[in-house]
Amino acid sequence: MSILVRLLLLPLVLAGLCFAQSDLSELNLEQLGQVKVTSASKKSENLSTAPAAIYVLTGEAIVDAGFRNLPEALRTVPGLYVAQTDAHIWQISARGYSDFYNNKMLVLVDGRSVYTPLYGGVYWDALDIPVENIERIEIIRGPGGTLWGANAVNGVINIVTKQASDAQGTLISATLDKDAGYTTTVRQGGMLGSKLGYYAYGRASYWEPLRGPGEAPIPNRLMLPQAGLRFDWAANDKNAITLEGGAYDGRVRSTQFIIPTPSTTLLKGNNVLLRWKHQFSARSSTDTLAYCDWYSRFSMPADSRNTCDVEFQHDFEWNARNSIVWGGAFSTTGDDLVANSFMFTRLRRRNTVISGFCSMASHSSLTDCA
Repeated sequence: MSILVRLLLLPLVLAGLCFAQSDLSELNLEQLGQVKVTSASKKSENLSTAPAAIYVLTGEAIVDAGFRNLPEALRTVPGLYVAQTDAHIWQISARGYSDFYNNKMLVLVDGRSVYTPLYGGVYWDALDIPVENIERIEIIRGPGGTLWGANAVNGVINIVTKQASDAQGTLISATLDKDAGYTTTVRQGGMLGSKLGYYAYGRASYWEPLRGPGEAPIPNRLMLPQAGLRFDWAANDKNAITLEGGAYDGRVRSTQFIIPTPSTTLLKGNNVLLRWKHQFSARSSTDTLAYCDWYSRFSMPADSRNTCDVEFQHDFEWNARNSIVWGGAFSTTGDDLVANSFMFTRLRRRNTVISGFCSMASHSSLTDCA
């Protein structure tokens, strides 16, 4: 299998396209502090004034450094703990709070939560976002539950992907590494008229086994093909609509830590997201987000889940230094778990949560107003 993958990927490597990237080293300290972030107070603001211990990892920096996946890029973030358990299992947390089933870090992709309520963690093996599609990653080190909810105990990782206007043309990239595996990414972007942009991408990943003592192969493999599509429509000066979705279908072969027998896990997932941003005035705007996510993992334990979420947020700035951010959310998630004597006895359940929040944001602080 590995020889076949190498032969398939070699022409793509030779045909890899070069594309221009902005050089952050040319920016001075004042310009770096003006990088826009949204994770600290759920509104766009300068990095230097964000009321949180926040770090921004730009997409240009990830590509220029040659990182092949998200966990590798997150190793460079100060205060973030990143450990690799095997070829596809990662532990990622902040400020030293980590374990095999880490459940205290909230991870978002364009506002869509990707953690599983099964144990409160993230399946990093299925979160194989092409690094070429990432605009920036905002990392908050410290509690973020005021705005983001109960799972943001010791941090938030907010992954923001590129808009269609920043992903025009054709891109082909590939990586080959005998230890980390092989990847191929193809992306095509364009315009439908003057206001509607799009890009579609496909990606195939294959991780080879790690090597144990004496160069003995360890049965840890992952094959994960995926595809996605995004539309960005600038309807007018006051309205912007984003529609995006993706799907993956792969498999993982690994040795369970509980049962020392190699097993194969099937991975399947789909998601769709719709976002509408409306600008009432220079001081007032709303952001409405709706998404659904379906995935299945056929392993021990098996986890099949469907989640839908609708969120609304209103940002009102009453002066140059202070604003009120308020909103609410409706979330419902249902699972279908295989009963076994070791972990689960309940087969199906559905949880529905209605929530709201209100916060006062300024250049130097963030406090609850509810």
